[in-house]
Parts: sequence; C-alpha cells; structure tokens
Amino acid sequence: MKKNRIKKRISQYNKRTRDINYYINKFINFESIKEISLWAVVSVFLIYAVEFMARGNMDEVKLFLSQRDIAAHINLIIVMLFTGISFFARRKKFCIWIISCVILILGAVNNLVIKSRGMPFSFSDIFSISDALSIASKFISINMVIVAAALLLIFILVTILIWKKEKKGKRINGYITIFIYISLILTINGYRSTMTGDYMRTLAWDVTQTYENNGFIYSFAESYVGYLRKKPEGYSKDAILKIREEVENKAKNDSSSKIGSKKPNILFVQLEGFFDPSTIPGIEFNTSPTPVFNSLSEKYTSGYMDVPTAGGGTARTEFEVITGSSFKYLINGEIPYITIVNNKQVNSIATYMNNIGYKTHAVHDFEGNFYNRNKGLENLGFNTFTSYEYMNGIEKNPTGWPKDKVLTQYINEAMDSTKEKDLVCTVSVQAHSRYPSDRNDSSWPCKITKSEGITERQKKEIEYYAEQVREMDQFIADLNKSVEQRKKETGEDTLIVYYTDHMPRISYLFDGDEIMPRYRAPYTFYATYDLEKEKLPENFASYQLAYKAMEYAEVGYGPMEKFHKYMSDEKDYMKKLELVQYDLLFGKRYYLKESEKQKKNNIKMGVKDITIDEIKKEGNKYVIKGENFTPKSVLFVNDKMVDSKFIDSGSIETNEKINKSDEVCLKQLGKYNAELSSTNIYIYKGE
Repeated sequence: MKKNRIKKRISQYNKRTRDINYYINKFINFESIKEISLWAVVSVFLIYAVEFMARGNMDEVKLFLSQRDIAAHINLIIVMLFTGISFFARRKKFCIWIISCVILILGAVNNLVIKSRGMPFSFSDIFSISDALSIASKFISINMVIVAAALLLIFILVTILIWKKEKKGKRINGYITIFIYISLILTINGYRSTMTGDYMRTLAWDVTQTYENNGFIYSFAESYVGYLRKKPEGYSKDAILKIREEVENKAKNDSSSKIGSKKPNILFVQLEGFFDPSTIPGIEFNTSPTPVFNSLSEKYTSGYMDVPTAGGGTARTEFEVITGSSFKYLINGEIPYITIVNNKQVNSIATYMNNIGYKTHAVHDFEGNFYNRNKGLENLGFNTFTSYEYMNGIEKNPTGWPKDKVLTQYINEAMDSTKEKDLVCTVSVQAHSRYPSDRNDSSWPCKITKSEGITERQKKEIEYYAEQVREMDQFIADLNKSVEQRKKETGEDTLIVYYTDHMPRISYLFDGDEIMPRYRAPYTFYATYDLEKEKLPENFASYQLAYKAMEYAEVGYGPMEKFHKYMSDEKDYMKKLELVQYDLLFGKRYYLKESEKQKKNNIKMGVKDITIDEIKKEGNKYVIKGENFTPKSVLFVNDKMVDSKFIDSGSIETNEKINKSDEVCLKQLGKYNAELSSTNIYIYKGE
C-alpha cells in the first residue's frame, strides 16, 4: 500500500511537471528563442543601415544613437513592430526578409533623394514618384543602374531560395512573442508624450533637420500620419468669423486696403535656386555673376525671406507665395499640387486679381503636367498657363534644363493677349540642380579667384552654377527692359517681384556644416514707377510676399493677403494663421464671403490658339500648315498618333498617308504623352 501511494504521488508529480513543462513550452521554447533572436538582430541592423544611408557615415549614426537615444529607441521600436509581423506568419524567415527589403529600399531611396535635391524622402513623394523618375536621368549614373540591377537580381535569387528552403511552420511558436509584441505597442504608446516633447524635435520649416533629429523611420512614418488632416485646436465657425472681423476692423482706416488708380501689371518671377555665389564665405570672383539683381536689391525693397524648402521642392515655395499658406501647418515634404489642389478649388492671388478685373497667367519653361501643375493652377484660378509645350526657341544648358531667357517672350505674350491689366506668375528652371563638377568652359566669364576651404571639384561646381545664374541675371535685365519699353508704348506700368524658391543644392553648402542659412532665399522688387525702398522684418516669409506686392501695386488685398497685412504684428499671429489656413484649405471656408470663393475654372493652355489652316500634299509628304505650332505639337489622324516632324511654327510634315475625309488634329503632349490641349479637327478634302 505504501509503495502504491509513493508511485501514485510520483505519478502525480510527473504529471504536474509535464503540465508545467507543457505550459512553459507554450510560452517559450527553442524555436521562439531563435525567432526572437533573429528578429532583434535584423531590427538593429536595419536601424544602422537606414541611418547610415541617411547620414552618410557611421560616426554620424553613432552620434545619433548616443545623443538622441530616446529618438533612436522609438525608431527601433517602430522597426520591430513592422518586422514583428513575422511572428504571425507561417514562413517567418520569408516574411522578415520581405519586410526588411522594403525598409532597406526606403532607406536607399531616401539616400538618392537627399543627394539629388538636398531634402529627405517623405510619404508625399510617393504620389510624385512618376515625376521624380522623369528627371532621374539627370542624377542617376550608369554605375548606379548597374548596382541597382545587381541588387535586384540578388533580391530575386535570395527570395526564391528562402521560399523554397523554408517550410511552413506554426503561426505562433511561443506566446512570449505575442507578449513582447504587445509590450512594444504599449511602450510606443507610453512614448507618445515624449514624441511631442523635447526628445522628438519636429521643425515644419526644416525637413532635413527634423529627419536628422528624429531618425528616418520615425520621420517617414510621421510624414504619413500628417495626411490625417486634423482640425487645429480652437477651430470653429465663431473663431474664424471673429478673426475676419478683427482683420476688417483694422483695414477700415488704412488707405492701402483700397484699390488705387495706377493698377500696374504685376509679375511674380520665381528664380530656380538663384542667389549670388560670390556671397559664399571664403570665395571671391573676378566679376559679379548677378550684377543686375544686386543693383535692384540696392535700389528697391529686398532681402532674404524664410522659405519652406532647401536644395529642392520648388512647388512648396510657389504654393506659399500664391496662396499665402505656410508649410508650418502642412505636411513635411508634400507637393500641394498633388495633395491639396488636385481635385478642389482653393483661393489664391489669381482668385482675387480676377475679381478686381485683372487677367491671370502662369508661365513655366518645363513640362506642364509635371507635379500636376496644369490641374493645380486651374483649381487656383489662373486663366492661362504657358508651359514648355507651348514654347519655341528653347535652348538648354549642359545638364538639359531649359534656359530662362525664353521666358521674356512668353511673359510679354501673356500680357499682350489681353486688353486688361495682367498678373503673371512665372516659374523658371535653368539653375536646377545638379551642378556638374567635371565641366569647365574657358568662355565662362565668372571665375573664382579666391577659394578657402573648398576642393577643386567644388570650385568647378560653383563656377558652373555661377554661369547659370549669370545667364538668369541677364534674363532679369531683358525682362526689365521689355516692361520699360511697354510703358513707353502703352503707358502701362509694371511691378515685378523677383524671388528665389530655395537655396541651390551646391555640395559645398549642403555637405557638412551649415555655411549659409539653407532656409533663407533672396528677393527684390522692381517697378517702372517710383517705389520707395523699405526694410522688411528679418522674419519676413515667402507666404507674406504677395501682400507686400499688392501693397506696392496699390490694388488692395485678397482675403489671405489682408490677413497677413494686418495680423502679422499680433502676438497670436501664427496661431490665427493656422486656424485660417486650415479653414481655407481643408475646412468649411467660413473666412470667405461667397463672392470671394474660387469657383470652378477652365484654364487655357497657352495664350495663342494653335490652329490648322490647310494640308498640302508635296510629293510623298503631307505638310500641315497653320499657326503657333511647337516641337511638342503631335499629329493625330483619326484620333491615332502618327509620326510627324516639326518644321517651324507654321509647318509640320508627315510621311504617313492622309486620306480624303480623314480627321486631322494636333495635340500638345506633356509628360508621358498626356494630352494638354488639342487643335480644331481639320477634315482633309484631298488634292
């Protein structure tokens, strides 16, 4: 009996032990330990890899991990949450491999974007990936293509190998993985207060510094979260109407809010990456690259203004200027033409100028549908848009960007096309990066005579850039002469504001310490009438530029310009700007009177009609005769594109047979052969 009791107790003990072991194995086991180890190692590796690609050297990565340890931990947790999805997959190694590759690709794209435009990769860039690819050839070398192709081949081979070798297993190898994953979710939730504090430093006006402060993974994720547009605290109809009332009360006794009798033409000329390179510390030139701009700056109101981008991102400064909106309250890195005004009408300076009897035009010597600019400008109220596809006589610089001297003709054609006074907003492109360091022309007049602390390659790069801005400076001189001549012939006055969209992506200025302010850009006014020089505040910003132009033109102010004019000195100016901006871009537009709202608009591409007058058969060729053809005029017969050759603005020829009664037209085709406009249908009557 005693033996039986002992055996029974031993049996019970063994059963309890087996039960304990069973539950221990359910919670943690050898497979789960291997899984957790792989997950941790891979996640740490990914953080090092993406930060190395973002920062360029391992010393900077180590500095980030040590000095910004909270930010580094948050980045690691975010990566672990993504790679931890593999815990719930049957093919765990395959899952973690795919996720890791996606993260590495994001890091590699970020590296390329930083090198090409000086700003990091954000979620909004995904929406403009086709536009980025269309100009990628200017930045991507053959070696980069070879490396990318090799990596793609390796990825495919490794993916196939892992898939074949790894057998399906359990979804959950140990409950410890679930426990750890839930703990990470709770930890990241606990960090939420930290994210809005001193540890996570988000600078809406400085995307690059934000990414450096907070790490690539967190910053990229934050750029996505920004798409969930949230009402700012304090937003309501009453709050907005109160602000409008305050603005109107201040405007009542100010004569500048009334429209004067002069009503000049107003030209906004945005100069791509333009500034005087002789102002770079330690550098001297034999002659000034920008004498005309410098002369205007001495005579007229001028200075440096805060801009929302550096090295690239033209459309952001452009949007601030024409809408009065601040990127401080938008998403880091977004392209407003794609993310904001693609499908809805938004008020701009064009809206107001149309309402007071002006005609409004946009001119740009690049692709009309790049960044969806044609649709965006339509929704912003512009009457016409003359883009690259509607221009003849374009010359290109050594890196393939159109030279800006062609713009003088098309700015004047826009003003000539109407009897009314005109607003013309021009965006130039000549000094777009990149600036090659392997080209040097002895005929270039601007040479560096003194250079401290720069390499020979950097010197050549700066001299190439100097030649581009020297030619742009000549464009400024030509445009000024043309409006002076217009005044002599027609009596029309003109106000011009020249301004830079962003500082150029010159390696000496962007690779390393901040030698010059990167988020400041020069501007100057010019007029064919007397204009008193004024010193504007140091914190003057691009979103305030339009109100100052309207003040100098004596045309009153649009709703947003009036806000900036009368509220910019208030202590709560930026908070009220946030509320009004949200209301106009994403809210109910309480701030606007019904008559002030931008209505549905049909933009005209080009100011001159492109027409077919006749078709002549000359031997085996057919010659299409008409007016205002350009190299981007493409022949269509019965709605099918046919091969054709541009001869001149009045002739296009084709070897394709055109039959009697065929329907013939010309279409202006933009990027990816997208139709921008079409001529009348011409019915061929035969010979």
